[in-house]
Amino acid sequence: MAKTRSATGLVAIIYILLSRSGLGAAPPSVVQVLDKWQSSYQWMKCVSMSFQTKLEDHVSDVSLLESDPNLNGHSTDTFQFARDGDRLSLKGELVFYRAGADKPLVTRQEIVTCAEGQIDCNYQGHIPRSANFLSQPKERDKELAFTPQFEGPLNSQQIGNSGLSLIEIIRGCSDAHCTDLGAVPGVGDDCVLIEASSEYGQIKVWLDARRGYNLVQYEQDRKAHDRYDLQPVDHLSFRPDPGWSAVEFHSSLRHVELQLIDGQSIPRSGVYRSRLIFQNGQTSDYNATYSRSDIKLNPDFSASHSFDIDLPDGTPIALDPPDGSGVRHELRSGRVVKAIDADAVAGLNTAVAQVESGPGAPKSDQTGWGRSIAENYTFLIIIGSTAVLVGAALAARRRYLGGEIND
Repeated sequence: MAKTRSATGLVAIIYILLSRSGLGAAPPSVVQVLDKWQSSYQWMKCVSMSFQTKLEDHVSDVSLLESDPNLNGHSTDTFQFARDGDRLSLKGELVFYRAGADKPLVTRQEIVTCAEGQIDCNYQGHIPRSANFLSQPKERDKELAFTPQFEGPLNSQQIGNSGLSLIEIIRGCSDAHCTDLGAVPGVGDDCVLIEASSEYGQIKVWLDARRGYNLVQYEQDRKAHDRYDLQPVDHLSFRPDPGWSAVEFHSSLRHVELQLIDGQSIPRSGVYRSRLIFQNGQTSDYNATYSRSDIKLNPDFSASHSFDIDLPDGTPIALDPPDGSGVRHELRSGRVVKAIDADAVAGLNTAVAQVESGPGAPKSDQTGWGRSIAENYTFLIIIGSTAVLVGAALAARRRYLGGEIND
């Protein structure tokens, strides 16, 4: 009996030691790890920051560049980003340096939510080139805020995944599994590796459990039959030639640096690489370095004016989706309204001015009311008809000038 007690006590001591060290604990499930990874982005619900994306494109085939020099070049995108719940603001500049060109192509872009929806505007220089009003911004929020050409890879949004995050894709993989790796030099202090086979290829993700389960490394390898957005990889081609059918697509995110801000670990920078390999051995490379700065959690947006729409009154606005009315719209005082026809308004103003000045005051060469009864009756009928018409015109003008989208 004494030996039994001793053995039981020894097992209990070993169990306590293992539990405290973490060696005896069961590894977290994939679902638990994905939930923790998802929660690592909670800080983005109320934040302002600057971010910069440096991109490089390179195609190995020289003859292909002769027909399309845009395939080789580099660009630097600098944006101010703000988000407050459903409100979103993205304002910045894209500078593209095409290989061999003397001057870069500069495009400014703004995406700002307003009372009724969201405005998306592109500038050529300082002139608004096009502006769209999105009446359903919540459905497009992920598409606009985390597109890969901005800083998507730092937010688990990778190129060619049909707008799905890595978290969403892995949740749908029945063979997904995770492994505790501990410290991985150059990657993280306490890494958890998630591996999964998906319709978008083989996925590997490294998360740092000690740093809030943030994404610290990623690899995705696709073969010809795997999906790239809505089509197989082998449908990707630069030329109508079987040799230019893609056979592999590889992408990765490495060298992720985390920064501790207000107790929250936030990815501050990372390096993205992708390579498309064609059947003829030619390649197309896409490299990007993402960096964030001036990160402020729960900032005072009233002081920063982050959600002000920096467009002049009268900027034409295209409705998305169209309302079917055929009426043009424009921006006025930060709101999308029906466009004003200057000639029509001038005509209405003239008619109103005539009514406000009185019904045909007598002039020096007129006898006024010293007319025949028939003439006075005719005059009254004309004045009465004019009053009805002008009254209708005044009502029309009020509707026209106040024609908000939600009328």
